[in-house]
Amino acid sequence: MTWLLLAIIGHLLNSVAFIIDKTLLRSSFKQSATYAALMGSISFLAVVAIPWIQVWPSLSLYPSIIAFGGLFVLALWGFFEALKRSEASRVVPIVGSLVPIFTLIETSLFLGERFTGQQFAGFLLLLVATWLLTSVGGKKGKLDRQTIGIAILSAFLFATASAFGKYAFDHGDFLAVLTTSRFAAGIVGVLIGLFVASARKEIQIMVGAGSSRPGHGSQTQGAETAPLRWVVIGQIFGGAGFVLIYIAIAQGSAALVNALQAVQYGAIALVAWFGGKRLRAWLNEERSIRVIVSKSLAIFLIGLGLMMITWPQKQKLNTIYGITWSKPYAESLGINSTEGLRAALDDLHIKNFRIPAYWSEIWIEERLHWEDLDEQLDLIASRQGKVILSIGAKQPRWPEYWIPNWVTPLPKDERERGQLGYVKAVIKRYDHHPAVIAWQVENESQFPFGTGDEQSPEFVQQEMQLVRSLSTHPIYTTDSGELSTWLDFRHDIDRLGISVYRVVKNRYIGIWHYWFLPPWFYTAKATLISPWIKPVYVSEFQMEPWAETPLHITPLDQQFKTFNLAQMQSNFSYAQKMNMPSIYFWGAEWWYWMKIKMNHPEFWEQAKKVNIFH
Repeated sequence: MTWLLLAIIGHLLNSVAFIIDKTLLRSSFKQSATYAALMGSISFLAVVAIPWIQVWPSLSLYPSIIAFGGLFVLALWGFFEALKRSEASRVVPIVGSLVPIFTLIETSLFLGERFTGQQFAGFLLLLVATWLLTSVGGKKGKLDRQTIGIAILSAFLFATASAFGKYAFDHGDFLAVLTTSRFAAGIVGVLIGLFVASARKEIQIMVGAGSSRPGHGSQTQGAETAPLRWVVIGQIFGGAGFVLIYIAIAQGSAALVNALQAVQYGAIALVAWFGGKRLRAWLNEERSIRVIVSKSLAIFLIGLGLMMITWPQKQKLNTIYGITWSKPYAESLGINSTEGLRAALDDLHIKNFRIPAYWSEIWIEERLHWEDLDEQLDLIASRQGKVILSIGAKQPRWPEYWIPNWVTPLPKDERERGQLGYVKAVIKRYDHHPAVIAWQVENESQFPFGTGDEQSPEFVQQEMQLVRSLSTHPIYTTDSGELSTWLDFRHDIDRLGISVYRVVKNRYIGIWHYWFLPPWFYTAKATLISPWIKPVYVSEFQMEPWAETPLHITPLDQQFKTFNLAQMQSNFSYAQKMNMPSIYFWGAEWWYWMKIKMNHPEFWEQAKKVNIFH
């Protein structure tokens, strides 16, 4: 992304211009309009680029070009006026945070700009960094409603100028658009200088001082012309930064480029920290512990945000869709598990399964019973299906902990030895089964849910090490998609499965919808922590109601409050937008039960209609 590098360099150059602007506004100019007029007028220097323009813009593009140049100068005027009225530490957070937000809104609505999930995550990190860098430290002067209004208007004008500029660059020659827009900016600057009385008067004083005869008021002349020299110096840096930033906008995303102004504020903070007391006082920067911690965090967030934006974008994945199938759960609904599994294979054409190898169903009265699990795996293999075989004490479906009754009274160390023995037996029997492609060791083992004694991370790691020593199949484990960090066992696994729930219910908050989590949330979270975790997939995507009582005794009208056909359709659509490598749906047994026992075949038919399981 060359445009990203250009944007960063442009914002760094702007940090120098910003320091000069801030100093001149505090010490040399009484009127913000004067400074805006001078900066706008200097834009006429773009005339030097005319010989290199080969294709001039079409007439239809000039309104956008004029708006681009003119609105930018008006935005500067508003920004300078807000700075004159209050401390920069109060004004800059408003403008700095709102410009990229307004830009994103405008370019999304009118230019069709769209972010990927990880780009949007990076965008948000840069906004947070901007706020931290500009709102912490410095004196907090009074900020009245009028000043707030001017700051918001300035941000809106900056954003609108960027949007018009992006449109013009997309439809015209870059140099021609940039040069003609500078003429528009220059005209607006001249008009401000001519028709804003306060600016006109201040400029006349400065010009009059500059034309004094030698020997008469030479000290006054030097004092009055010094600001003009600094204006020119500031504009050299600001102009170079401006050009680079708009090259970046022409080539990339206007909203992301504007969000990268966090780099500018970070550079200013670093200059202030290492530039000595005099420079910190000049920039009105504190060096307290609170400020250092806050701004250090902001600089870290800038780096993280840049990583999110520049990280190689994931291509649209050919997602593998499957289901979890639990024989005990199917039987609790009163359906024949084997018939249901066969229907899933033959009618829905499902090829990918997560099958729990329940300890309590296999090791009964100190004897191993493989018949049920053999039947399931052989049936799936006969249809060329693939299975993630889940092992361990904590497994999918209530009560979560599937521990044999004869094991429960044993001391902890004996219980753990028994559990490792069961794991070893399962691997020995099924390691070479044609359907088995991976082992899932435990199910959300560190998430506090279910009835049973929580297992220590150390013991779960011991289980994983045992599996690693006995098999070459990859090792997976799972975690809550919404309510955990996903960082447990990151060094011990080959892939992490997460749960995705759209509607839940409990006795304290009632029904809770995760409407605020878009499909890219999980992908963005996975990308954000990708340096520390292995690839992520969805091991449990909600496709049945959430109830506090077993579903076979919960009235259907209560079930439909958390999951109905419309919710199922919405969930399928949501899943297809997640861009995950694989997604295993949760509730196929319920679909079959609703069809066979409850005269509601629409859920099963919808799963067939969506046609994603091939």
